[in-house]
Amino acid sequence: MEDTLALVDLLAPLGVDVVDCSSGGNNPAQKIVVKPGYQVDFAQQVKAKHPQLTVAAVGLITEPKQANDIVEQGQGQLQQQTRIRAEQPRRWCSRSKQRPKRRSARSYKQGSGR
Repeated sequence: MEDTLALVDLLAPLGVDVVDCSSGGNNPAQKIVVKPGYQVDFAQQVKAKHPQLTVAAVGLITEPKQANDIVEQGQGQLQQQTRIRAEQPRRWCSRSKQRPKRRSARSYKQGSGR
């Protein structure tokens, strides 16, 4: 994690817009405990050090509610479910009833949004 934070220290002043936080998992020496949201903490650490950046959280984000909670709780401004979407592209359409209710721009302007 120290390397990631040092790299972001160098990239932030150059105008990087988004930091996608993942452990990579590409080194056999890594001992990664895989569980829902297992890499979200990386996004939280980057955001804490660089609050001006948009941070993407990843890591076994498989449920719509889980994805929404990550954003709502400030654990990441973006979240990605690339693997599950690639493996099961129609799954998300069938689970649309779990999606949080969308609020229109008008409701925010009128103060009746969140």
